[in-house]
Amino acid sequence: MRCMCQRHRQSQLPNNPLGSPVSFEGNSFVEGWYEANGDRMERALHPDLAKRIVRRDQKSGKEYFDITLSAKMLVEKTWEGGGCLNSSWELRPNCIKIPKENQRRDIAIFDIFENQASAKVEFFEWLDYLHLAKLDGRWVIVNVLWQIKPQAS
Repeated sequence: MRCMCQRHRQSQLPNNPLGSPVSFEGNSFVEGWYEANGDRMERALHPDLAKRIVRRDQKSGKEYFDITLSAKMLVEKTWEGGGCLNSSWELRPNCIKIPKENQRRDIAIFDIFENQASAKVEFFEWLDYLHLAKLDGRWVIVNVLWQIKPQAS
C-alpha cells in the first residue's frame, strides 16, 4: 500500500497544508494535550467523538474495541493531567510531565476529500489515527483509534 500523505512536524507546518485547516485541528489536539488546556482540546473535538483502542482479553485472548474516552472525558482528562507520561497517569494532576524535548508533534495528513479527512498524530508514547469532518465550516475530530507504542522513542 502506498501512502500519498503530507508529513509535518508542528514547527514545519505550512500556513495551510493541502489547502485546508485540518492540520490546525490536529495541532489544537496535540498542543491542548501537552499544555493540559481543555479549552483548546475541546475546540478540536466533535461532541460525539469516541477514542478507541484494540485490546486483548487476558482470559480468552480475543481482541476487542475498547472505547476509552468520549469527547467530554478527553477534555476532562486533559484538564486533569494532559501531558503526563503513561507510567504516572494515575498520579494526575501531580503526574510526571513528558519533557519538552520528548514532546512529539508529528502530524501526517493522509487524505482530504470535501468535508472529510484522515490523519495520524504521533505523540511520545502512542499514535492516534484521526477522522475529521468539516461541519458548519469548521474541522473537528470525530474518531480516534490509538495504540501505545511498544517502546517510547
